[in-house]
Amino acid sequence: MCIYSFLEDRLYEIANELLKKANLHQTTHFTTVPHPKISSANAFELLNRVIYSIPDRMFKRYLQNIPYLLFHGIGINKQNLLSYMTICIAHEVGHALQENLVETVTMLRYLKSSDVLKTLNTPQELQDHVKIYRNLLVSLEEDAWERAWRLLSDKITKKTFDIVKNKSLSTYQKENYLETEKEFHFTYLSLTC
Repeated sequence: MCIYSFLEDRLYEIANELLKKANLHQTTHFTTVPHPKISSANAFELLNRVIYSIPDRMFKRYLQNIPYLLFHGIGINKQNLLSYMTICIAHEVGHALQENLVETVTMLRYLKSSDVLKTLNTPQELQDHVKIYRNLLVSLEEDAWERAWRLLSDKITKKTFDIVKNKSLSTYQKENYLETEKEFHFTYLSLTC
């Protein structure tokens, strides 16, 4: 059996179990079919309430994280791979559980809009604006992780959960925020020139 076929089967089992536990199995769907606008291994698409988890991307992400996991005492075996996948999917279910997600995503989009960026007059105002955006984004992600833990506290050790969560948050903060900040600066510069 191909590793991706095995992973796909397990991902569906994990997702369906988590969606039932969260009482979202009637309103939120799961798929391993890639979405053309989503490049990450896992994502929750709000409009159609679909959780995407792409087996080959998930496995590559796991492989990329092996040094970090080993450093923190998580061995490399089938059970730990399944735990990793479960934690990642639970995080997306955590987003699906967020009652204020529509409002928060709308606010994040608004904060990045050219209409708002045109009102900023100095680089300091831009930095302050980026900080507001970052804080809102971090709170959204942390809330999804808290909700994920409530779904998993009877299945996964807190240590394993925290290791995966902390790696995800640190990667998100270091990489995605820098890209977002570059985007803000580019938009700001193009509007002020």
